[in-house]
Amino acid sequence: MSTEFTYDAVVVGGGVIGASCAWHLLDAGVDDVLLLEKDRPASKASGRAAGHLSTYTSRKFEEPIRRYAIDFHRRLAADHGSIDLHEDVDHVLAHSQRGVERLRELHELDPERLSLVSGPDLAEAGSPFNADEVLAALVYDSAVHTDPYALTMALVSEAEDAGATVRLEEVTGLDRAGSGDGFTVTTAADAYAADVVVNAAGAWSGTVGSMLDVPLPVKPRTSQIAVLETHEPIEIPMFHCPDLGLYGRQELNGDVLVGGGTSTEIPDPDAFSTRAREAFLREVSERSWRIADALDDARLVNDWAGRCTATPDRRPLIGETAVPGFYVCAGFNGGGVARSPFAGRLIADLVTGVDTDFATEPYDPSRFSGTESFGVKSASTDW
Repeated sequence: MSTEFTYDAVVVGGGVIGASCAWHLLDAGVDDVLLLEKDRPASKASGRAAGHLSTYTSRKFEEPIRRYAIDFHRRLAADHGSIDLHEDVDHVLAHSQRGVERLRELHELDPERLSLVSGPDLAEAGSPFNADEVLAALVYDSAVHTDPYALTMALVSEAEDAGATVRLEEVTGLDRAGSGDGFTVTTAADAYAADVVVNAAGAWSGTVGSMLDVPLPVKPRTSQIAVLETHEPIEIPMFHCPDLGLYGRQELNGDVLVGGGTSTEIPDPDAFSTRAREAFLREVSERSWRIADALDDARLVNDWAGRCTATPDRRPLIGETAVPGFYVCAGFNGGGVARSPFAGRLIADLVTGVDTDFATEPYDPSRFSGTESFGVKSASTDW
């Protein structure tokens, strides 16, 4: 197949990360950007996420990253009526003495942004959480969440408006150009020449990397969600319960979204059910009452599952690989929706060679060999 189209950059993956990379590259002055998605935008992890933009785990990222991401999302929401940003208060709940000790440790790391309260104090304040089960809580009052599908589609639209070409084609081959400069990206429909390729393929990023013999320490993992309808109306803030392996928030219609089941590796991301597994739904049924009494007899009204990616240190891989011109932007450990603005901006800064406002070392792919053995964990459900 002969190359028919030439681009300055090809971004592989049409989720929220890929869309952000495409938009930021164009905003940084890269003229011709092609965004390739194998199915349709937001059809994988991006559209099946919980939509958490700011939680207690935001403190793990440097302040410039957190601030840039939230400001970007606010600007995007101001331009797109489909996006609603919901201010919330995140509660990290301890259901064991070990959990209480972990809350104390987390509080000591960031006492200015995190408040530590006892279970009785929560009950006295009229909290909906189960006073007989919750021993203590860490409170983060700057939480934000949104509909991740609407957010991703708005970002894809922004990229197209900025000049990106979006094609629904699966990448079947990736090779260095004959001269050694640039790449040939092959799909079933066409072949594309590009100076730069950005691997933002999420759960498939390892497969894309292997096309250039670039091993990446990423493992696809499952993220599952159950949506519960309570018999009586309840107002419940965002919550994370590592002792129970669950997290959640309230939906606009009053239903309660409960997520978890995130520590299971997916051997083959193509042979993956988008429905939540029975084992996870059973865990929600058996454990959610320990979060709030109103969830004890709640009715399951919806469920789904998505494909996230894990890395050895739970930080993403963002930067140029050992192959010059081949960049990776993957491995967000369930935080891709929240960190997508920062990720796209950092990729654009690195590709164009400008001084970046962000530290690059914590995300540099070269910090790993790519062949590491590691277990799968989630920042949302593991201490």
